[in-house]
Amino acid sequence: MEVRESPPVAFVDPSSTFVVEELAVADVVHVFGEFSYETSAAIEEGLVRCVRIGRSVRCDLRECTYMDAAGAGVLARARRSLGSAFTIVAPQRGIVRRVLDVTGLSRFE
Repeated sequence: MEVRESPPVAFVDPSSTFVVEELAVADVVHVFGEFSYETSAAIEEGLVRCVRIGRSVRCDLRECTYMDAAGAGVLARARRSLGSAFTIVAPQRGIVRRVLDVTGLSRFE
């Protein structure tokens, strides 16, 4: 059996809202739980840390259970700043998928 090491984690949000993971091709911001007004500033700061590094950024929302307009605004600003270097990994169903579809952000998957 092959044992794989976990990829290095570059930053863990103290509130456990997200984790930034450094991969060879991109930095991945994994969002957990709610991406709402209360958590959006912290998640945006995590995305900004990645932008400053100058790498491609993926925002993985598969473990995100709720997203409101504040969360969608953070994603829209990230896309505007990074262009095609920013992609979203989204769940197939649920409220987060619905928000991405309604706002047009789902086209950045």
